[in-house]
Amino acid sequence: MENETSVLPGHVVLLGQALRPLRAALARHLETSVAQTGFDADFAATARHSLDAIDLDVRRICAAALEPMGRLAALDRCGDAEILGAAQDFQAVLLPLMNGHTRIAALRVPGEDAHAHGLLLDTYRHHLRNVLCWLEELTDSIADPVGALRRRGLPTTGRVELRVRLTSTLAPQRIELGVWIAQRELLTAQRHRNTLPSARPAVRTDYGSGGFAPLPACPKAGLGFWGTLGAVVLGVGIAGMLFGDDCDCE
Repeated sequence: MENETSVLPGHVVLLGQALRPLRAALARHLETSVAQTGFDADFAATARHSLDAIDLDVRRICAAALEPMGRLAALDRCGDAEILGAAQDFQAVLLPLMNGHTRIAALRVPGEDAHAHGLLLDTYRHHLRNVLCWLEELTDSIADPVGALRRRGLPTTGRVELRVRLTSTLAPQRIELGVWIAQRELLTAQRHRNTLPSARPAVRTDYGSGGFAPLPACPKAGLGFWGTLGAVVLGVGIAGMLFGDDCDCE
């Protein structure tokens, strides 16, 4: 009978081993409940700043970690220190996203803002789960390349490229949260305007918008920035080994 054995460079195997603790830590992070010990009096501002931070963190994950990691994995050989450094760099750029999620989860947001609080938490979880799924696929593919190729319907003979993509889609909750932030900021601006002295009427400069500044455009689903952020390509060499009744194996 024929049995396929895969050959991955040693530094790629080391990369998979180095990323497994981070995979486990991220999985635990998503399952851990956080005590709500803080209070936020201006959650709309916090939510807007958090969305900006999420965008920046996701971009950094690609620029500072995925590209170097993919480049090193494509080499025929690479030193252990470089591989371990790439894994540490990935952890370093992932931590701000995890810490941001923890910080928001620790806030006690009562009343009408509670729903928006949940939307922001779900947005964080959406992106963290994207990263976790990628880590799971990458480490599982390194541990069992032939199985990964079979699951994708790819050839399991010769030399095959196995591409493991990190894709970050637009969180569904982000649209609703963006509308809520815009409405809350507009309401705050109206209240501030009403508290100012009314010695003379305000000069209207935004004709056609109903007297108020238009709502910021909501982010639209689709590609653009959101989509495939990067990929690690595994060059898998597969050799077929024949075992018959007269082989020396035990």
